[in-house]
Amino acid sequence: HKMRDGDAVSVAVWDPGAVGHGAAHYATRIQLLDPDRLSNPDEIIDTDRMRNGVEIDALGAPVAYWIRRAEPNDWFHAALSMVWDRFPRETDWGRPIVVHDFPRDRAAQHRGVGVLVPVMARFKMLSRFDQVSLQRAVLQSLLGLWVKSPYDSTMVEQALGSDGQSLGFYQEMRGAYHAERGTVMGGVRIPQLFAGESIETVKADSALSEFEVFEHAVLRSVASAVGMTAEEVSRDYSRINYSSARAAMLTAWKTLQRRRDEFAQGFATPLYGAWLEEAVERGRVPTPAGAPDFADWRSAYAACRWIGPGRGWVDPMKERQGEVLGLDAGFSTLQSVCAEIGGADYRDVLEQRAREVAEMNRLGLARPDWAGGSEAPAFKTTRPS
Repeated sequence: HKMRDGDAVSVAVWDPGAVGHGAAHYATRIQLLDPDRLSNPDEIIDTDRMRNGVEIDALGAPVAYWIRRAEPNDWFHAALSMVWDRFPRETDWGRPIVVHDFPRDRAAQHRGVGVLVPVMARFKMLSRFDQVSLQRAVLQSLLGLWVKSPYDSTMVEQALGSDGQSLGFYQEMRGAYHAERGTVMGGVRIPQLFAGESIETVKADSALSEFEVFEHAVLRSVASAVGMTAEEVSRDYSRINYSSARAAMLTAWKTLQRRRDEFAQGFATPLYGAWLEEAVERGRVPTPAGAPDFADWRSAYAACRWIGPGRGWVDPMKERQGEVLGLDAGFSTLQSVCAEIGGADYRDVLEQRAREVAEMNRLGLARPDWAGGSEAPAFKTTRPS
């Protein structure tokens, strides 16, 4: 929703009655909402304290949100779609109730804009050009040859300006000529044209080439708007080499990483803090003796790092060599490399490596260089009974 609609909206619902039923262990429930439900009550116009469903104070800070009970186009709940509920932004002690995350491009902005909005017109153009190109290709496949006649525009104008006898007489002469010239040689008819006529061929490849050029230009505009490469959008990597692919991937990765960090900070972390507060209150998260209250140090307690999918590689060998050099020189850490490249937690990686080394020693296998590179020790195997 944040990428497509420009807003990500959720409500941290408190439902104590659900605890103990099924797999529910907490009363905190996260309800995701369609951004279309966030709107002004009774569909009134924006005011100085109401901006498209966001109620603000004198300084422009959000204090509450007005949410429909159903989506505007929900036919099954049409009556509920005209009922709004007011949700405060947070409780008196700072627990989030409504989490609203959107890309902020301007000061005093209260609603977001989807990344595809600037290129929607180009999408429409591409759709229309696609249909026209398909129709053109079908017609060209049906018509392989056509006859070019010397009947110019002046003669057409004169014929249409009168009773049409001139045009009709000309067509009758052509028809009679072709009907009489049915010469056949070896079972093949020899074409005989009327004076001034010529046969032209249809170039069937022109429509496809023009469409590919236009489509590539549109997809480049789309890629520029969404922060991706044209090759990622079109899935066509035939026009690039390793250097250009690497440069394009790094540029796109910067945009992706920024969006991931902003989404984690503005949407995921507040929801994690709401759950963690309940977990601490229920005693399921041990805290040191004399630790400050959770409400007083909410940001410190809820500080976390979100790990998403790995970046991947263009050339695994070169990428790995660069990672090793960065670690040896102290320019990088195992935590950042594991998270960025592999999408994993470095602690999980270290614990798994320790288990693998222990298993190699138990089986008497020679360890690789990263595990110490020692020879296989003498061992005695026994099969379990």
